[in-house]
Amino acid sequence: MLHLKVINENYLKDQQTRHRIYSFADLELDTRSCEVKRADQLISLPILSFNLLLVLLENAPSTQSQEKLIELVWKDNIVGDETLKQRIKLVRKSLDDDAQSPRYIGVVRGRGYHLIPSVKVEFSQPLPKPKPKAELRSELEYAFHDRVPNLSTAEGLRIWKRMSMGLSTLILILISVLYILNSRLDQQEQGLKTLVSTQPSELSQAYHYFLKGRDYYLRYRVEDNQIAIQLYQHALSLDPNLALAHAGLADAYSQGVYQFGANDDWKTQALHSAEDAVRLAPENEVTHKALGLAQYLNGQLKEAIASNLQAVKIKPKYLQANTNLAFIYREMGQLQKALEWNFRTISIDPFYAPGYLHLAQSYQAQGKNELAKGNFVKALELKPDYQLAIDAYSRFLKVSRSL
Repeated sequence: MLHLKVINENYLKDQQTRHRIYSFADLELDTRSCEVKRADQLISLPILSFNLLLVLLENAPSTQSQEKLIELVWKDNIVGDETLKQRIKLVRKSLDDDAQSPRYIGVVRGRGYHLIPSVKVEFSQPLPKPKPKAELRSELEYAFHDRVPNLSTAEGLRIWKRMSMGLSTLILILISVLYILNSRLDQQEQGLKTLVSTQPSELSQAYHYFLKGRDYYLRYRVEDNQIAIQLYQHALSLDPNLALAHAGLADAYSQGVYQFGANDDWKTQALHSAEDAVRLAPENEVTHKALGLAQYLNGQLKEAIASNLQAVKIKPKYLQANTNLAFIYREMGQLQKALEWNFRTISIDPFYAPGYLHLAQSYQAQGKNELAKGNFVKALELKPDYQLAIDAYSRFLKVSRSL
């Protein structure tokens, strides 16, 4: 029997309070042990893959949109539709599910993904039967008479006095705690007002257009990048204070310069958009990453390093900032530092295709062509339509043949 297991302490603690077993087709998913079973073989399953499968099971048989799955599985992390597609591919591979003739995960073009087999849910342990009312009433009465002191005796009065003093002390402590909590809630309310101004609701139209723009930007094609710019601009026409849209616009301008040969005006526009993003959301890692990329294109290398380091400080596992640091150090000729950030990126997410692309380019810069080739191939295995990797690998092969 195939046996998929994930070790994640926080997730296990959460699941222990709502232990369920999902049965579907010939598989069984246990939320307490984070296992999926088919027969008795054991295969490691990454936590994101397990969470994605669990979300599909929890919502079966309905189809879940790509946006909804990203929201539920990746939480506050910003990822694109392509990341979701690659994760679906990994789950299918683990389950021996053929995308051409799927048994478990179905796709509805333009709508999203769903579980194909019917799903049965049960608790691993039955809930205890409730006690009869008469028995429960008897227990309560016994507990009351057993614990309340008899005030008709001197001993009972002394006990009652001690209980009263203890109760008074407890009330004073509770009043103090409530006062402190109320003060902190006032501070949090002020913080939330600031947060709302920089991170609008996902239901807003502006945020919707930002998400669409980000999806097109991550396709890494010249025509899609232009569409991304238009979508970001439309988002900002609806909400000029949407910092993420300013950051997205900066990234799209930067990509236009670096990847597609746009003129120097776009360098300036990238820098201005990124500066607006940081001004509106100085505690957001995405804005600092966008500023770092724009600074790099404008020749401000030290500033670019500092901005990306700030992004990593805010969110240490922010993949794009880690990758950007490897890239900038490589461009500066500091290949050892570049490799350190390459390895750090891959350790954060072993399925992140850009991490292998940049590692390949660092090895290429060192003249280690076999290692470079292996990592180019790995990047394309993870993301076959990754245009940046396709172009870089093609250039690498041409150079290799000419040597």
